[in-house]
Amino acid sequence: MVINDQTTYLNYAPAADRNKGPIWQVLKTYLPSNQKVLEIASGSGQHALYFTQQNPELIWQCTEMSSERNALQINLNELGAVTFPPIKTLDVLDGRDVAEIQTLSPFDCVYTSNSLHIMSWQGCQAFMKLVSEVLGKGGVCAIYGPFFYNDQPPVVSNLEFDAWLKNRNPESGVRQFSDVAEAFGEVGMTCRSDHAMPANNRLLVFQKD
Repeated sequence: MVINDQTTYLNYAPAADRNKGPIWQVLKTYLPSNQKVLEIASGSGQHALYFTQQNPELIWQCTEMSSERNALQINLNELGAVTFPPIKTLDVLDGRDVAEIQTLSPFDCVYTSNSLHIMSWQGCQAFMKLVSEVLGKGGVCAIYGPFFYNDQPPVVSNLEFDAWLKNRNPESGVRQFSDVAEAFGEVGMTCRSDHAMPANNRLLVFQKD
């Protein structure tokens, strides 16, 4: 456990505390009241806890891989200001997990942070397909993380991060925005906004057509 701002978390992520405010400033415009949100790869739950503190009316469905689920559950139980639905195990490449999430739809929003560069591209495509299936018409998907852009020189820190990711797992890596936008387009979703975030990250918002 790590102590930060008088709060105790399992699997504490310092970056999640640094970026939660800027992310919320964008996200709150899409979540004005009691929207139903699916978070894919909730990690320590720091974002789920912070965002629902800002808007306690949100219905926030956390998901995580089975190996990380227990720590997330402890954090939500001990630190949650609101009651969260039971955490769901989700591997986007596991048909059984996907089928269970589909039974909970429709959602108004799908949110994920720092996940697309960890997944294989096959996993990213499965993620996008799932998003399009569980969102209601007009629903949005917000994605936080680093991206490369064809018309912009890459930031050195993102190039170094990309190399580190690929050295650890050749199927991982910082994604090209154009690839992500094209793949979302194939499942009926369009990029509505692209926001600069701390540490050379972005917050992309895609909407179901």
